[in-house]
Amino acid sequence: MTDEEKLTRQIEEIAEYIHKKKLEVPAILFLETNKPLALFNGAAVTASIPFLGAVFSADKLKVLSEVLSDRRNVELLIRALEEKAGSD
Repeated sequence: MTDEEKLTRQIEEIAEYIHKKKLEVPAILFLETNKPLALFNGAAVTASIPFLGAVFSADKLKVLSEVLSDRRNVELLIRALEEKAGSD
């Protein structure tokens, strides 16, 4: 499995997890608000652990931090969430 395929799978897993919890709208708002922090290697997640810990396990937070360390990934996750929210 290539790095690109792994990344795509991780983004899809995160989006599906958020979708199952019906948190697409707050997640998109959070991601859009914290997109500039992606330059700081997942700082948005690190700074938000007290809030995100109520929703995500430690393993999922680690993957989320890795995914959100790049603005392009943030945008891909937002698109995946918008698709899932629109499919209901």
